[in-house]
Amino acid sequence: MKKRNQRRGRQRVVLVVLLLLVPLALFMGYKKMQEAQEKERIRINREIVKAMELKSVTELEGRLRELRKEYGIGKIAVEEISNKKYFEDSLFMGDSMTESIAYYEFLPKANVLATVGRNTKTALADLALLKNLAPHRIFLWYGANDLSNFSKEEFKKQYIELVAKIRQEKPDAQLVFLPILPVTDAAVAAQPELSFENMKAYNQVIGEVARETKGLLLDLKEVFSPEYYEPDGIHMKPAFYKNLLNTIKKELIERG
Repeated sequence: MKKRNQRRGRQRVVLVVLLLLVPLALFMGYKKMQEAQEKERIRINREIVKAMELKSVTELEGRLRELRKEYGIGKIAVEEISNKKYFEDSLFMGDSMTESIAYYEFLPKANVLATVGRNTKTALADLALLKNLAPHRIFLWYGANDLSNFSKEEFKKQYIELVAKIRQEKPDAQLVFLPILPVTDAAVAAQPELSFENMKAYNQVIGEVARETKGLLLDLKEVFSPEYYEPDGIHMKPAFYKNLLNTIKKELIERG
């Protein structure tokens, strides 16, 4: 009986030790995994910093695509890639939504050619300024002011004419089209022409223009979120633009 109790006592001690050691082992394993992940993150960031030293955007994107293949795009934090470096050879053209990129200082004014109320017809006035610029890539973000002023047919005709004139000035620049963003229900109630159905129809036209003019159309669904709206339900808060530029970088690197 005494031996049995001693054996049970030893078993309890062993069990207690195991109960203490297992969580400790799990904790140590988790800590080592975190340390390994942190070392990998630091290594990737160092590679990104080196890539940022490359002179041209073409070289930069090429190196980032190599990193993507090596580490996977999910592991490369695009927010670590400087907007001012990545978009230094880019130009954003559009209306007040586009103008806010420079207004909130996400990019220098030299990278943004936009004015409140601009549409595909009045944007022709900006082409004189385009002559003095040398963008590698031009982002076109029109439509929000067109759907309340022009039919879909007029919008398409004007957009194609605008693109043709831009190509005359900058034949080597890549053109990237951005879609119209949806607005809140309150904004639609105040301006019915901004309805989701109307916006969707005009975005289809933008897709047609992009295909017919051999441009690139980006999908901004990943960027959109209700908390980004300003009180008017149309324009966006600064946080939106940070997410916008990160999403554009991610999409362009992935498409390469």
